[in-house]
Amino acid sequence: MRTYLDHAHHLCRLAVIPHAENDYRPHILHPKRTVRYIAAFSVMKIVVLGLVVLLPASIFAAPEAVQMQEQELIRLVNDVRVASGADALTADARLAQSAYTKSADMAARQYFAHTNADGEGPDTFAARAGYPYSVIGENLAMGFVSAHEVVSAWQRSPTHAQNIRDALYEDTGVSVVGGTFHGEPTVFMAQHFGRERHNTTATTAIVLPPTESASAAVADKVEIDTTADESGKKMVALPVVTQPPFAIPEENVRVTTTPEQPTTQSTTLTWTRADNNITEVTAIAHIAGPIVGARAQVHGSDIPLFLRAETTDIYTGTANIDAPPEDIFRVVIPGTLSITSADGNTVEQSIPWASPLVARPSFGMKYAQAKTLLPQTFGPTLRASQFVFAIAFIIFALAWVTNLVIEIRRQHLDLLIPGGALVLLLGIFWLV
Repeated sequence: MRTYLDHAHHLCRLAVIPHAENDYRPHILHPKRTVRYIAAFSVMKIVVLGLVVLLPASIFAAPEAVQMQEQELIRLVNDVRVASGADALTADARLAQSAYTKSADMAARQYFAHTNADGEGPDTFAARAGYPYSVIGENLAMGFVSAHEVVSAWQRSPTHAQNIRDALYEDTGVSVVGGTFHGEPTVFMAQHFGRERHNTTATTAIVLPPTESASAAVADKVEIDTTADESGKKMVALPVVTQPPFAIPEENVRVTTTPEQPTTQSTTLTWTRADNNITEVTAIAHIAGPIVGARAQVHGSDIPLFLRAETTDIYTGTANIDAPPEDIFRVVIPGTLSITSADGNTVEQSIPWASPLVARPSFGMKYAQAKTLLPQTFGPTLRASQFVFAIAFIIFALAWVTNLVIEIRRQHLDLLIPGGALVLLLGIFWLV
């Protein structure tokens, strides 16, 4: 046993430690061996990367990947809410079912918008899932992207950011569903925000002018039933007064009228590639009613809308965005339409894409997703390869550094240069 250990120790010294017996030339740094090592480790890394390339797009909608994405989306959204002063949302199974039904509906019926062809929106899906809401909201995204990229894109969109930060919401549900869009594989994501409706009876005080007739005609406190009906509208039952309890002088009467509010009948965004790094985006909106102005916001760029000639309700606008379509649609989300009415109020709503670009996941995207979203499917292979690269890096780095510092006057550039290249390559393979 002693002889065996001594022999192993001797071989290790010859291989790694420069000294007189190996002429200060560690055997593992021999130029020819170094070239073979570089080739062998490169082949190993290529095999691992090749496995990623061969992964079908559907693997990113596998249960383990979906669960991680959904949990991460809720965590990141809650981080944003807490930072803005709102309470964290509570995960609700009914809203999760609602979001899943919406995502699956978009995948099955090939659309990407807040309402489908039947006019069904998040309110419909939430009601079907058994969630009695008082308020409801929805954020959508599409593409092979991380949860961090999705939440970052939502934060750059006014309407999506408002949903994330809105203090009215208390519950949430998230769904990630794999599918195809116009023949291209993709992932549909939906997050539903809600506040549950509770049936309550409130006691409201009605204060009247101090006249005897008033106190005789109406009690100073009445119970008002504020139970909401199925449509979500509050039904308020007030007492019926057959005779006015007091007279209001005519000079104190002021009649006010509410200005007509604009309504949108249909909106859409279209795009064309104007140049390699420029995308031309056109917004079209049918807006009924008087407005002061309208604009669309896409990828951080404003698109002013103007009334189309010879029409009374069609507003259009076009702008060149300094970004290629691949960047704009890396995370596919609806745009934002802002309408300023005649009374100065501004209303924001989503404006959908008529035909968004569904980009195929690049090799880098697939590799990054595989590392984070597939710990069980791809994780063992990746961890095994990284372990090999880590051990090899430590051994060759030790040989290279000791060769550099021991007997500094006996340097061999034919060992140091290829050996340094090998150590650098192993470090990259280990960390990437």
